Amino acid sequence: MRAARRHLVATSLRDAVRRRAALTLLVCVSSLLPACDVVTNASTGQRTGPVHIALSASVIANAGAVVEATVLYRSLASGTVEKLSHNAVPVTAGTAVPPLVLTADVSGCVRDADARGRTCEITLMVLLTRDGRLLDSIASAVQLLSSTVATPPVTMQLYEVQTVRIDASSASELEPGDTKTFSATGLDRSGIVVPGKPPEWARVSGGITIGADGVLRALTVGAARIRASISGRSAELDVPVRATSVASIELQPTDTTISVGAVLVYRPIVRSASGEVLVGRTLSFSSSNFIAAPVTSIGGVVTAVAIGQFSIVARSGEGRNGATISSANATLRVEAAPVIVVAPATLSIETEVGQPLPPSRTVAVGNGGGGSLGVLSLTLPPEGGLTASLDRSAAPAVLSVQPSSALAAGVTQTRVLRIRSTTAGVADGVVTVTLTGRQPPQLLVNNAPSATVSVDSLAPGSSSALAAIAVSTAPGRTLNGLQATVTHVQNVAPWLTASLSSAATPSNLSLVATAGTLAPGDYTADVRLTSTDLHLAATVRVTMRVRPPAQRLTVSGAGTGSGSVASN
Repeated sequence: MRAARRHLVATSLRDAVRRRAALTLLVCVSSLLPACDVVTNASTGQRTGPVHIALSASVIANAGAVVEATVLYRSLASGTVEKLSHNAVPVTAGTAVPPLVLTADVSGCVRDADARGRTCEITLMVLLTRDGRLLDSIASAVQLLSSTVATPPVTMQLYEVQTVRIDASSASELEPGDTKTFSATGLDRSGIVVPGKPPEWARVSGGITIGADGVLRALTVGAARIRASISGRSAELDVPVRATSVASIELQPTDTTISVGAVLVYRPIVRSASGEVLVGRTLSFSSSNFIAAPVTSIGGVVTAVAIGQFSIVARSGEGRNGATISSANATLRVEAAPVIVVAPATLSIETEVGQPLPPSRTVAVGNGGGGSLGVLSLTLPPEGGLTASLDRSAAPAVLSVQPSSALAAGVTQTRVLRIRSTTAGVADGVVTVTLTGRQPPQLLVNNAPSATVSVDSLAPGSSSALAAIAVSTAPGRTLNGLQATVTHVQNVAPWLTASLSSAATPSNLSLVATAGTLAPGDYTADVRLTSTDLHLAATVRVTMRVRPPAQRLTVSGAGTGSGSVASN
């Protein structure tokens, strides 16, 4: 118990010199304290008797506390601290303390100080304790000279802390990374703040730290609790750490154009005040026109219903201190939907076995609406029968179509070409192609694929125009680019000429045979008729016979009764 009290006194001596407040200390004031008995040496004028120290204390404490007063002196010679006097009075009524009277002989201190030309300093230590536990303490130093008769009064006051109060205003809206400074005060039994009593801080639970200066740092989300202690009393406070608040919202895309009927999903980017991207936050979306461009409240899915320009906004109720945070307006433009148009939408193509395939047919491909068709692509029919291609992958484009083979006469097939767009919601452009096989035409001469004409007994040097030969096609079609080519079978001078009345069917073929200087005999020539439209031909064979020249008789000796006959 004595060791504990020595520690208590030493600790109080270090700490209490910092405090002053309402305990009255009088040292040898005879007018107020008659018991202060001073004996003076007449020859030296110095005090020779003991000094009586009277204390009048003002204490705020509960009954059962004890006020202890001690007079201490540090020897100038040895440096040790000596206790000159001690007294203790219990607190019974809670506010009143009987006077404490201490008698201390300080003559040794005065003599020691005088001998060194210094002053005698005594320390008055007043403690407020309960069950050996220090509640409050005050210390005061008194300077004494050999000539000192009285010291000025020193006012002190002692408190017993009854409760501790933590200022909870700093506990609101803490987030990870935040720092807040907490304060706490001790209150006496009357609810009066006890001055000069700094709290001791401690973390009770949760993802926080708190320093001796009351500075708390929030580390993780969740419940937390701190404790403040003053003079053996303590209080605790819940310090919840909530999720990081939303500081800004950005909607992407910020400015975009879509077509009527299209669906767009907005992507929000939510950030904290430090720029950290926050995930898993609940947002609400709104549109400037919920009829023309409705948006789902959760998810930000917009459906373009009508043409126009609209604004989309996202909001969060998780701002600092529950504030609502709104994004900047995202501009949405809705235009007419793109449409693939083809012209013509139908093609009819005829083919003939054995004849060249017809030339490619073309179809114009364009956008009949708004926006963009994106990239165009062509899908051929799985049944085959056609070759087709686009000259470019964006509208406007040209589609070229050609049959890949000829169909037999009387066969008809239908093929569908599809032009697709990469733009969502755009219907395919459709081109329907009807393929028909028809009977190949024939080139006819006198209604037959070939003909033969003859020139009999053509005299040398004479010529003959043959009857015209009719040139036609079956079935009744018109062929263009008719040509007549004469080929002489024998290697003789050309003797047959051919000409057409028209280069298109129907036409007439005129033939002229000329014997010229040909020797008597039979001659053959072929007239080949062709068309530049189709691979068709007809042949007319012409035969010609050149007769010997006629015999002439010459009679000589006529009228003489004799003569001769010669032929030439």
